[in-house]
Amino acid sequence: MRKFRDAQGNVLATYEKLVVSGNDKIYLENQYIYGSARVGMLNNKLDMSTATAPTQFFTDSCGHRSYEMSNHLGNVLAVVSDQRKPIDVGSNGVIDYFMADLLSAQDYYAFGSLSTKKQRKKSETLTEAKRATGLLPDFN
Repeated sequence: MRKFRDAQGNVLATYEKLVVSGNDKIYLENQYIYGSARVGMLNNKLDMSTATAPTQFFTDSCGHRSYEMSNHLGNVLAVVSDQRKPIDVGSNGVIDYFMADLLSAQDYYAFGSLSTKKQRKKSETLTEAKRATGLLPDFN
């Protein structure tokens, strides 16, 4: 796996070279999204040996980007996808609002070590995630 960096040393993309039936194939694994710091990453395994530049239209697909929500210390507290979940409150077939697709959430102790009590993976419900991150009180 090769990493390509900018002038400041930030990783811009990662590539992987594979030999498939005697032919070398180069795949673009990840592209990192930057603002003033790293904001997220685009996970898209793209075969660069057959890639061509589009001439007319660009297409966009959801579900390949993840964005990191960090605090002032740089600790990543939550990771959300670029997908959104439609919420129908009245079960009337009308979307009332959208929720973010939360991929993971975690909390940190005072000096930066990861708290094992307040972690959430995508398989848990959103209510459990809000309790784990302190957004909902836990009355149990």
